[in-house]
Amino acid sequence: MRQLMNFLRGMVVLRLMGPFPERLINLCAQEGIEFWAMEWPDENTVRLTTRRYTLRRLEELARRAGCTVEREASLGLPQFLGRFRTRYAFLAGLIFALCMILVCVSCYVMFLNIAMQLHDMFYKMVALGL
Repeated sequence: MRQLMNFLRGMVVLRLMGPFPERLINLCAQEGIEFWAMEWPDENTVRLTTRRYTLRRLEELARRAGCTVEREASLGLPQFLGRFRTRYAFLAGLIFALCMILVCVSCYVMFLNIAMQLHDMFYKMVALGL
């Protein structure tokens, strides 16, 4: 569930470089900034993943700790939908397709509900696709 929520909110893979990156990690822990997938490529560099909305606060803490922040990758739904910001027709088609899928599923559920209330076994089998 946490992975789904992180995907929906957006994630950022960062590279933190400086003389003491562990000081920045301690500052993040004090401020309550969550991060995961932490790797140490060398003694002055840390690679980690955090949520997209905490990036600005993390950059401020990096300035205080004397570190530089480089964004390696942006992941998640906001990044995916950001590509289609200027493609309005595609976005409208996507929304229309999702609405049609919801209508079809609700019609099937209604059909299934009615068929299960009938006493004839034939209609129940047809509704279930058997």
